[in-house]
Amino acid sequence: MTDRANQYRGAQDASVASGRRDGDGRNGRRPSSRFTLWALAAGLGALLATDGARAQSGRLWRPEERILITSFHELGAVTADQRRVYAASPQGIEVYDFAVGRWEAPITLEDGFPLGERPSALLYDRFLDALWLGTEAGNVYVYRLTGGRWDALGPVAAGPIVRMVGDPRSGDVFLATPAGWLRLPRGGLFAEPVPRGAVPDGGGDISPEARLRRMDPFFDAIRGTITLDERLRRWPITDVEPADRPARYWVATYGGNLLYYDSRRMSAEPMAYGLLTRGVGAVALDGRRLWFGGDGRGPRRGVTAADVGLQQWKHYEAEYDGAPAGHVADVLPTASAVWFAASDGLFRLDRERESWQRIAEREGLPAREVYALAPGPGGVWVGTRNGLTFVTDDGAVEREGLFPARPIRRLLASRDTLWIASDLGLWLLPDASAARLPDAGGRGAIRPVLAPGSDVQPGLRGRVVDVRPVGDAMFVLTEDALYRWDADGWTGPLREGVHALGRLTALAAADGQLWVAGEGGVARLDLETQLWTTYLRPTDIPETPVYDVLPMGDDVWLATPAGALRLRWRH
Repeated sequence: MTDRANQYRGAQDASVASGRRDGDGRNGRRPSSRFTLWALAAGLGALLATDGARAQSGRLWRPEERILITSFHELGAVTADQRRVYAASPQGIEVYDFAVGRWEAPITLEDGFPLGERPSALLYDRFLDALWLGTEAGNVYVYRLTGGRWDALGPVAAGPIVRMVGDPRSGDVFLATPAGWLRLPRGGLFAEPVPRGAVPDGGGDISPEARLRRMDPFFDAIRGTITLDERLRRWPITDVEPADRPARYWVATYGGNLLYYDSRRMSAEPMAYGLLTRGVGAVALDGRRLWFGGDGRGPRRGVTAADVGLQQWKHYEAEYDGAPAGHVADVLPTASAVWFAASDGLFRLDRERESWQRIAEREGLPAREVYALAPGPGGVWVGTRNGLTFVTDDGAVEREGLFPARPIRRLLASRDTLWIASDLGLWLLPDASAARLPDAGGRGAIRPVLAPGSDVQPGLRGRVVDVRPVGDAMFVLTEDALYRWDADGWTGPLREGVHALGRLTALAAADGQLWVAGEGGVARLDLETQLWTTYLRPTDIPETPVYDVLPMGDDVWLATPAGALRLRWRH
């Protein structure tokens, strides 16, 4: 945080930190008009189609009830109002309240941010209390901060909108394009060409470096290092905006996110926020810390850690730190390390040394692709594409494995039993707290057995994707149905409430709620009322499938290709 921000850091709580805009009447940001129509249609459909056992969410989400965290580091433009700085990237607009030194909820896909656009210019309009967004495609959008509504003005130029300048007297907006400057009169619908001299004083400079050089006589002295990060990468400057104090500036970079440049101190402080990758494969809670496993896509890959208030961020990159470069399917925090199951191996982050260890086939894993993790005695159980193995706390792989040539989809350590969801059905390893895999001669181990009664359930003989305990019962998920096992035996297949999700992917349970994820969204079962509620794409979730689910009290985190989505399901 900046020196100004540090004076106020203790003044706000985590709920304000991660989503609410207080103090100026903007905490009523609403979904876009297009989203509103979708939601109303979904709500009407739910009223007509539901019976007493299920319902579709179809709700109008308040701003603090849905937050999408994704990758924001490739910034194209920056602007500021009296207390906030806004930085635009292809995935959305990050918002930092410099008056209190806290990140607010970003403006992203679920808020109606235009999908597929690359921002190239951004302007705060004090007359409308709105953001003007120009893109590389020449399109212009207006986002009303008070109402939370996006308006598309359509293509204004044949090329990119290079810069936007507002006239503080008239409210007119000037647009810089490759063909010259355009003026959009306040309240007008059509832009008209104007000479450069007609642009408000100081607004004619298109190059961000030229503007910074004009405003700051010391810029040339620091130009070589201002965007140099801790890994000695130099990121190009895409935009600049004067900050709230003299000789301070907000600097947007393409790849290095936002910088707070203090000309008097000749320093540039990086402002870290968001993920390395756009998508998230897995999410896990580690005390007061959240882990977001990347999806293996994009130029910067790895994993991200953040506090639960979404204020402090740390990135672990594959290229520089040795973090996973592939899709992360599972995250397991233990006392001494944090383990990551990824498509390019098993990864161990040592808590004390902050060092990474990659374990793959060369180190003895049955396969490079790792899908599942569970805690074990003195190490972790590891499910791979080619079976199950055990890895000790110091990273040593047991010599033999189980279920060779069969994928292990999920592992669950419950009491003294290891439950194994595999392509061969549902298995368990009794007394797993003392179990070891066979030695080289096949001796000295407890062998897995089929889950009791599962052999008479045809759906449990094939691929099982997840298993979760709830009280004295065990819920098991296949790709098309849910099963329950308790003292009375098996119940299922249960498809009521989950049929709208398509292929099912994951289970989670907490606080009397059972969550089922799938290709089309998630469904929540209230175990007391037996009422199902579904949250579907696009009315509730901007992009699917949902890879992972993490319930956290009144909220739930969903891992999706668009990022980590936090829903406030209970209100």
